[in-house]
Amino acid sequence: MSALQSATTRTFASRRAAVVRRQEIVARNPELQEREFSKQAALAGAITAELIARRVEPRTASLIAATGTLLLSTAMQDWVQSDGEQHLQDLLRSALQTLRTTIGAS
Repeated sequence: MSALQSATTRTFASRRAAVVRRQEIVARNPELQEREFSKQAALAGAITAELIARRVEPRTASLIAATGTLLLSTAMQDWVQSDGEQHLQDLLRSALQTLRTTIGAS
């Protein structure tokens, strides 16, 4: 999780205004929404492949990758819809905590 938080912060934190504009455009265009879903699936596939290369069992690797991309997507959506006061890294942490609370994990 910390690697995802670090990568997210490095990639997006200084570009919030551009990310917000991009998300607004995507939200209004079904073709771009479909492309966004394809990109998320490709990211999950790449993460899965990397985890398998590190000898993580394929089913577990797929679950971790899908969960990670969903957490990132949720945090990004929260960040875009917010006033920008919260850091993306904190929203990612919050999304993970919500998941943990919902499934009863600590």
